[in-house]
Amino acid sequence: MDEVDRKLLYYLDADSRSPVKTIASKIGEKSEKINYRLKRLLREKIILRFHPEVNPWKIGYTSFKVYFQFQGVDREKIEEMYHYLLENCNVGWAASCLGRWDMIVEILAKDRHEFAKFYSKFHSRYYEYILSKVVGVSIELMFTNKKWLAPQIGEPRASNMIGIPEMLVDEKDIKIIRYLVNNGRDPVKTIAQKLRMPPTTISQRIGNLVKRGVIANFRIDIDLRKFNRVYCKSFIYFSKGDDKEVRKLFDYCVGHPDIIYVTKCIAPWDMEIEAHTHSFNEFTDLMNDIHKRFPDVVRNFEAVVINKETGELCLPPE
Repeated sequence: MDEVDRKLLYYLDADSRSPVKTIASKIGEKSEKINYRLKRLLREKIILRFHPEVNPWKIGYTSFKVYFQFQGVDREKIEEMYHYLLENCNVGWAASCLGRWDMIVEILAKDRHEFAKFYSKFHSRYYEYILSKVVGVSIELMFTNKKWLAPQIGEPRASNMIGIPEMLVDEKDIKIIRYLVNNGRDPVKTIAQKLRMPPTTISQRIGNLVKRGVIANFRIDIDLRKFNRVYCKSFIYFSKGDDKEVRKLFDYCVGHPDIIYVTKCIAPWDMEIEAHTHSFNEFTDLMNDIHKRFPDVVRNFEAVVINKETGELCLPPE
């Protein structure tokens, strides 16, 4: 893994549908060389997935998160629960963790009644294993590109999603989003053939999804182990809810090379920060530094290490 590989990954994470020719021009290399490297990164499973960052609120959903602490479970039982959720609920994101929580699940629902229906199914099946749980609602999400891949470029790219549900898509849009979730870099012609739509329709609709903010960006998932990195998440309790100070904290996170997500929420805590660091100790050092920099905002924090996640957007069946 050299500097050119890292720059390639950086630009793919900024826009994973960007043509090889465009990326090659930014890096200052020939297209053939960059294309060869891209194929190698896929072959070696350093790149795991090309995907869109979908704004759930723009497709009519609210983001509910459930944080579980289990009892009397082994790895197989957690895997069973994990797959049950993916198959039976509208899961936007799910992760198994080490630390305060054993599993975090984002369930997308049109209202609290629909969320309760999804959750009650899971609870009735696995209630004996649930020691405790907390339910939270996301109200704002900021994500930024993986700046740590090529910090010398110095181009943080951040997008905000605000939790105001509105339906900006139809059935054809949903079909396209479903396909892109795991095939975000496929050419328009390939998508058109798979979905049996004209290429012009696919191209126009993807463009409109981006323009309307339904798709905030196209990104990549990578194998963090190949970079000696771990995925950590913190839960921040505010001292005060001063909007100006909170915005300063958001801005600081955008510029930090390791931070990739910041979520403002209604939960026992007020904010969540996610980062890719070299170790959990490095992450706690990062959070302690944030605590010192923003003493009027950060009262305390908890943290977990995410050891498995899914980026599947499990929308209702067609």
